[in-house]
Amino acid sequence: MDYFRRQPLMCLALYSSIVTISCHALLDRSPDESVPARLSPHIWNLADVSQTQAVSCDFEWPCSWILSNHSGRVDWHVMLPQQRGLSVRAVQPTTDHSVGGPDGHFLILTAVEADAAGNCEFSITSPVLSHSGALCCLKLAMFQPEHSQGNLSVQLKLLNSASVVSLPAVNDLGQNGTREQWEVLEVQIGQLDEPFQVTLLYSTCGEEDRTTLAIDSLELKNCDVGDPGLGVECVEGESFHCDLGGCIDNSRVCNFHRDCPLGEDEGVVCDALPMGAHCSFDSGPCGWTVSGTSSTWTLTSGAEMAASEDLLGITLQNTEGNFLFLKLRDNKTGGEALAQSPALPPTAASRDCQIQFSLYLFGKFNGTVLLSVEENVTAAVPLVWERSGQRKDSWQNINLELSDVLNSFSISLRVQWGWGSSADIAMDQISLGASCFDTGDNCALMHKHTF
Repeated sequence: MDYFRRQPLMCLALYSSIVTISCHALLDRSPDESVPARLSPHIWNLADVSQTQAVSCDFEWPCSWILSNHSGRVDWHVMLPQQRGLSVRAVQPTTDHSVGGPDGHFLILTAVEADAAGNCEFSITSPVLSHSGALCCLKLAMFQPEHSQGNLSVQLKLLNSASVVSLPAVNDLGQNGTREQWEVLEVQIGQLDEPFQVTLLYSTCGEEDRTTLAIDSLELKNCDVGDPGLGVECVEGESFHCDLGGCIDNSRVCNFHRDCPLGEDEGVVCDALPMGAHCSFDSGPCGWTVSGTSSTWTLTSGAEMAASEDLLGITLQNTEGNFLFLKLRDNKTGGEALAQSPALPPTAASRDCQIQFSLYLFGKFNGTVLLSVEENVTAAVPLVWERSGQRKDSWQNINLELSDVLNSFSISLRVQWGWGSSADIAMDQISLGASCFDTGDNCALMHKHTF
């Protein structure tokens, strides 16, 4: 239900560095020989990666960028200038770019098995960034001395809107002659207000051969890894630690929005919640049950809604994933429909608990939508929230405080309507967050991951 909001402004500036390259005899070594173990991408440990190293790679230390992997082996290798790469005849740098000497490391494409299997696209992908400012850009050094048969481009994957924004080729190397030097490329990304990843994509599709390609000094510059809501101080019992540093309030854990840069606040911690307490309906009803008189809730999707000819608005057919849907049409007697969670354990008395969900209500609605808490041992059903009247053709995010519930309980969403109602109603992404329950796993809150 998140949509692409801002097209990022992108421009390309190309500079030449002063590091020159000359041809030297290459030593007879394999790509991995003599390379420090910490530089081997398949054994890098995210726990060893600092916040700076997460978005910058000089290949002297671990970083958390993801390398493409065809045929069960990585396509790229971290190397020293003296090591043999693609072949004995290949022209390779005699220095790296970041250190500027023969003892510095760089990344080189050595996808021999992938070539043999017919693969022609190779990539390097950044970790997830929560947002970026206006000056955010991708900067890297590239070494490719021969006449190029491939294209280097940049893609942005916007996680909330599931959009991919592509740039044209970063470099046009269809020129004669050689360029035995490192070149610095810079791509302006600009401001983004949702989590995203940057992918450097090298393609040789449709070409007869692939030449040497080396990368160094890879950096997302002036890009804020953190979130404006990541606090400096972390308060025990009230905060969730993000893996790259900083904290978010417990109420923002498991709310279907990635607040930590790597998204761990919407990861395994949410799997520990009781069944039905955290449900997007994309994998099924999560134990929720429905009932009704003349109309009732159905589990559907935006794709299914697109085939419907009598929707009152356009939002539902453009909504990704599944949701609960209630259609009211020309009802002359009124009615009631109920959606109810499975039984949930008592809430944690010492923590603030919130119920969060998304509601869609559009059309002529002569009725009320009510949310209530039904405890199993009491006859009283405390009303938590109600809404009536006309609404816009859009999803509304509802956040409600839930006081201590000392007994097992269920959440009920009840729709009651009268004569003449003609409306579309939907509910999605309901969550009682990680702060609501004692899951028996203290690492769920105020945690630190280990890998």
